[in-house]
Parts: sequence; structure tokens; C-alpha cells
Amino acid sequence: AVKAFPERCPTPEEAERNAGQRDAVRHLMQAASLSVLTGRAGTGKSAALRACRQAWERSGYAVTGVALSGVAAKNL
Repeated sequence: AVKAFPERCPTPEEAERNAGQRDAVRHLMQAASLSVLTGRAGTGKSAALRACRQAWERSGYAVTGVALSGVAAKNL
């Protein structure tokens, strides 16, 4: 799942965001129980969670995403 975020990005802002997303994915994928991901709008939470969801589903898990925002919930 971490490979979904490239090591090199065209801008420093994207590089910083992608590093944060990689850290979030690593944390979520290593968690033995419930984990929560929070952050400001546009920081890449949905993209990070999408990578985790895909990895968990490939491993045979049923994944249900929840969010406070209807738009975010649809994107999960």
C-alpha cells in the first residue's frame, strides 16, 4: 500500500504531502486494532485510506469506511 505514493514528486508541497501519506499508511497497516486518521481538508486522507482499503481487500478483509462528511464517505 505504501508503494501507492511515489518517492519523487514534481513539487516540494506534493513531496511533503506524500511523505505524510506514506507515514499514515504505514501506521494504519501496522495497527493491531482500531486506528483513526485525522487531518485538514486536502491533505490526502482519502488517498491514504484508499491505498489501505485496497491492500486489506487484497488480503481478504471486508472493509467498511466511515466519515463525518457524505462526500468523504462516498470516496472511501
